[in-house]
Amino acid sequence: MDIILKRKKKINEISYKISKKNFYLIIFLPVFFIISLILLKNYINGDQEHYIALYEQFKKIDYNDVRSVAFEIVSSKEIISPYLLWIGAQIGLSKNIFISILNTIFLIGIFFMLKKYNCPWYIYFLVLFNFYFIVLITAAERLKIAYILITYAVVFRGRVGAFFLILSPFAHLQSIFFLIIGIFIKFFEDFEKSKKIFFLSKNFYKLALSVSLLMLFLLVFLNEPILYKAQKYLTQDLISEIILYKYNKIIPLIALLIVSFLISRNRTKNFSCLSLMIIPTLLLDGSRVNMISYTIFFYLMMVENRLGHKLNILILIYLALKSIPFIKNIFINGSGFRGFLF
Repeated sequence: MDIILKRKKKINEISYKISKKNFYLIIFLPVFFIISLILLKNYINGDQEHYIALYEQFKKIDYNDVRSVAFEIVSSKEIISPYLLWIGAQIGLSKNIFISILNTIFLIGIFFMLKKYNCPWYIYFLVLFNFYFIVLITAAERLKIAYILITYAVVFRGRVGAFFLILSPFAHLQSIFFLIIGIFIKFFEDFEKSKKIFFLSKNFYKLALSVSLLMLFLLVFLNEPILYKAQKYLTQDLISEIILYKYNKIIPLIALLIVSFLISRNRTKNFSCLSLMIIPTLLLDGSRVNMISYTIFFYLMMVENRLGHKLNILILIYLALKSIPFIKNIFINGSGFRGFLF
């Protein structure tokens, strides 16, 4: 009887904590929505000039012209992001309100993701003020939509999670790296379970067939944006550009690799996952790929319950401090990237 009462008491305590967290979220959401509106109202320069023009144009065009107009104004060849923005424009919402709604959906997903992995309360605040989170809710329109899909993929996992993960490259092509990492993690975990017979097992052939079909599906439906990005980044002067200009872009990734090796429980898997981002970091836009690399690092640390480690806390504090001049630039210069950043 005492054991049953103790269990009931424990369940009640857990339910109280959960409901308390949910209550704080409900209270904070309107505040966050207003903050998002204020930031977006002031963020009018840089890439946002083009996205504001795109949203205004979406109010005037029909369904068939969405992708051509998106490519003309913001060089987007994706499918989900342009049509989602077009829907917002068509139903009569102002851009700032519609994007703030998306930001709120993003925040809810992050909250449930952190709660799912029992992250400490202070991680919630450090994520909220994280430089990359602020960039996503203010500047990176298409990538934010991909991140929303990725976040809910982590929350739901299973088949629903896999569905969101597969959809993400259709919102922003560079989120295909999350898909590759997800496949790698699945492969690694299955391999660890049965090392000796893995390549002869049904799981291996199922995984190989699934990956092959998925790659074929992506190539068929994303061949245009893939070819466009390849032509844009893979230039004849690529090697000299890497040697002269892009080598420093890999420094943050090297730092993450070192921290991962020092504090991970599964060093081989995590180090290997992050190492896959070395070539994309050198070939593509370093700052955006570094955001993706950090997101992968954050996920790996989160699932291992290592976000509370001192080194991770230092990284999170650094990224929170990094967001201060970015926000200041928004109010002074109309763009977070115009002005001093460290």
